[in-house]
Amino acid sequence: MLDKELNRQTMGERIDLLRKKQGLTKTDLARKVGVTDDAVRKWINGERIPRREHLMVLSKLFEKPVDYILFGALGPLVAEGKEPAHDRCDGYEKDEILGKILNKLIALDKSDLILLLNLLERLSLKKKTSEKQIKEEEV
Repeated sequence: MLDKELNRQTMGERIDLLRKKQGLTKTDLARKVGVTDDAVRKWINGERIPRREHLMVLSKLFEKPVDYILFGALGPLVAEGKEPAHDRCDGYEKDEILGKILNKLIALDKSDLILLLNLLERLSLKKKTSEKQIKEEEV
């Protein structure tokens, strides 16, 4: 029942429900993750997205994958123990995976889309910075 509730929620609402399921206060969660109470409040209110290192701690603490915390359940995208073929990704057709991702993106509300875009922008900037540093080192 809780998993179905979590799939319909925003990222902040999922973090709040998972926190409550663990019996943690917002202050307890902040201490365990290593952030301020204000940071947790902003995550829950959808004002900020946790940094990657904080997402990893949340994932471990809640025993949920990072993508589940961010977007809800995408379903099993990786089949364990299967060798990928050239047109398959770990036992799933690439089109099937893209379809699942697109369906999930369509279902996101505006605040989750904004958070996703911010995350993608940060990742893109980090990649560009890394590529620039590599080029500079080569020179």
